[in-house]
Amino acid sequence: MQGKWKIQTAKNKFSEVINYAMMGKPQMITKNSKPAVYIISIEDYEAMAKKKDIINLLMNPPPTRIWKLSYKVKMIQEGKLVYELSY
Repeated sequence: MQGKWKIQTAKNKFSEVINYAMMGKPQMITKNSKPAVYIISIEDYEAMAKKKDIINLLMNPPPTRIWKLSYKVKMIQEGKLVYELSY
């Protein structure tokens, strides 16, 4: 399982890089021997974005309404936690 690629190698094997990322294995691309970017699956990206949205909402609640947020683990699907958010 590859997880770290030099940029030129990643260009030449882009399909392989994408396939690993789609399997839930983030792929680091390096430039000049330094980490430059990660390629991740859309599922991983969306999960991270949801967590960020929750944090933003908790840190910056709308001024016109008092929010009571709670969450619980709804299920484990394909080895990932699925949360249920209520407010």
